[in-house]
Amino acid sequence: MGNDKNYTIGFIVSGITDPYTESLCRGAFREGKKNGVNIITVPGKYLNRNLIDTPEIMYEYQYNTIFYLPSPENMDALVIAAGCLGCFTSEERVRELLDYYKGIPILLVSSDIDGYINVTYDNYSGVRDGINYLIDNKDCKKFVVLTGPDGNSDATERKDAAVSVIKARNAELLGIVEGFMSGDNHFASEKVLDRYPEADACICVNDDTALDLCKCMKKRGLEPGKDLRIVGYDNTIEGAKATPSLATVNADPILIGEKAVKTIIKILNGENVENIDLPAQFIPRSSVGNVIRDDTEDASFLNHSELDKYYEAIFYRHASYSREDAIEIHKNFIGIMDEVIYCVDKELPVRTIKNKFVELFDNLINDTALDRAEIEDMIIFMEKLHKVIREKKHDGSERYELRDLFAELYIKLVTALDAKIGKNNIEQFKTMYNLKLFVKDSLNFSVGGDVSYGKLLKCLRRLGVNNGAVYTFKKPVMHLYMEDFNPPRHMYLKATMVNGLIHNIPANSQIRRRNEWFNIPNLYDEAKNFVVFPLFYNEYLYGVIICEFNDILYSNGDFLTNQLGAAMRMIELLKTNEAINRQLEDNLLTLKEHNIELDTLSKTDALTGIFNRRGFEEDGNSWFESNKKKGDKILVSYVDMNNLKIINDRFGHDSGDFAIKLISDILRDEISDHGIFGRIGGDEFAFVRELNSESVDDFVKKLKGRFDDYNKASDKEFNVTVSVGTKLVECTDDCDLSCALAQADVSLYDDKQKKPTTVVKAK
Repeated sequence: MGNDKNYTIGFIVSGITDPYTESLCRGAFREGKKNGVNIITVPGKYLNRNLIDTPEIMYEYQYNTIFYLPSPENMDALVIAAGCLGCFTSEERVRELLDYYKGIPILLVSSDIDGYINVTYDNYSGVRDGINYLIDNKDCKKFVVLTGPDGNSDATERKDAAVSVIKARNAELLGIVEGFMSGDNHFASEKVLDRYPEADACICVNDDTALDLCKCMKKRGLEPGKDLRIVGYDNTIEGAKATPSLATVNADPILIGEKAVKTIIKILNGENVENIDLPAQFIPRSSVGNVIRDDTEDASFLNHSELDKYYEAIFYRHASYSREDAIEIHKNFIGIMDEVIYCVDKELPVRTIKNKFVELFDNLINDTALDRAEIEDMIIFMEKLHKVIREKKHDGSERYELRDLFAELYIKLVTALDAKIGKNNIEQFKTMYNLKLFVKDSLNFSVGGDVSYGKLLKCLRRLGVNNGAVYTFKKPVMHLYMEDFNPPRHMYLKATMVNGLIHNIPANSQIRRRNEWFNIPNLYDEAKNFVVFPLFYNEYLYGVIICEFNDILYSNGDFLTNQLGAAMRMIELLKTNEAINRQLEDNLLTLKEHNIELDTLSKTDALTGIFNRRGFEEDGNSWFESNKKKGDKILVSYVDMNNLKIINDRFGHDSGDFAIKLISDILRDEISDHGIFGRIGGDEFAFVRELNSESVDDFVKKLKGRFDDYNKASDKEFNVTVSVGTKLVECTDDCDLSCALAQADVSLYDDKQKKPTTVVKAK
């Protein structure tokens, strides 16, 4: 799949909305961009998670169908967060998934599984330092370990590390509680509190489980950090921003993501690599007691060798900044402390460092730094800094100047925080407004054709997404819970969006096989970060959408998927409705044609093909009224065949039928261009015709003459003759067709009396 410019690396994770995965992705994207490779994030959910009892997320199993899209034909390599995927299942199930990717170079993150290269943190060192801190600084003696599912390598390593250190320090291990490695861990948190109320501290498998434990404590009126000291793992933003802030082991997933991409590129370039264990660091915070507050040695506070400890306590996510931002923040912090130390050591007046101090502080509290700063620790640090300097200043005016300086600094900090909150509120409002418009636009379809897929991509521009593609299956696939999913051999590329421009794909160019799914023309002209979402609604899968990754998707990825799934369902319903309407129109047209045919048949005499009584009455009435209004003279007539019974009896019914047909043919010649005629009984006919240019007698004579001429020329053994009754209707006559026919019938009776008696021709 890779070309001369870049590789395409799949990044398989469990969702994108949890903090750990978000950090992994950010690290991978940062390294991918630096090396010019495409990162395709495939965010399924947890393998084998029991969803029966959680109807609100029952259909999240559909996310895992996208795990089966990567293949050797469309990915150069895969980085897989197998530990996260398998936090609800066994290593055996995880191996089954890994076996599916046979033929693709694979690198695992935080998942020590035999046969695979793994990038992870040294689980032991960080856990060891955390427990030692609790014992040495907080006098903790009784411990509980809240671990993850049996079979998860990260959970096992962290549990084993905690148990070994607790025993080595001769502390008491009250028990081990197994739960999930997610925030949905209430049953395990409750078990910790119910079974071990005497515990001093709980070592949790990660920040998510630790935060859940804090939440359960608060519901019971207990105070984390006081009634029970809690340590997490992973150093997530949510943990640092929590109240109380969460003590944790800094195994920054951003660095794992970076190192994973760097390592998989080495593998693709043919280099030999081995398992990588990154060093982890314990970060004490309020859930165990704050490190800055606990540090009572003022002398060490102004020691250059201690400054990085305070920097990392305050700016706890420095690794998540861009390298340039992190360097700048660190420089400003160290610069401030250098000024303070210089001022104290040289016993200089405060006013000599004030301007430089304020300038550095202004730089330190910019948006980027405040985003990930531990404000509580910053304030405690400032208080202590003020105290240390004040104790060195015995002159009263100096103390006043110091007080004024720190008052100014606090005002600046509060003002910066207020501005940051205001800016965040504005950004949040914009995001919510755009999400609202996205919801409206994504359900605003009037047709179910392929053009709607382009409109679907257009909706993503509301969320800042300008590049993407929509694939569909040939038809929606019903995929049930716990059912295996076999991806199709091909999908249909319906539309693409490149730099905000929508391109609808013609029907004859839509089919894409596996090797083409992640190789969309013009979409990968430069290295980008993309994410794949399944398009589903309840049991039905419609396809997938691939779009570029941005910050909005981290927090709204699941919402986006649900909304797009609903939109796909609407498009399918519109398609179905249009197909039904087309079928209905076809049926109505066919029915109409059949009705016309049936109507014609119902008004047609089967023997002669001319109107029968019903046909003559319907069309004859219309013709009669129309021509009467025009002022025409109308001849209304009955024509009755003479001697039909004799011909039938003597020469057979075929001869009788022949005679009937002959009459209809002659009437057709004489009437069809001028009126309406029909067979209204066995041997009875009727007609209406305009008669403006000749007399009634002349017409009747001409009509009967046609039969005389035929009989003379015919080789038939019988004569065919007719009797004719007539009624001439003027436009001023108060007479309808029925009335005129009644009078013509009287005239017919008179003419019948004169009919010829010679039926059989003389030999």
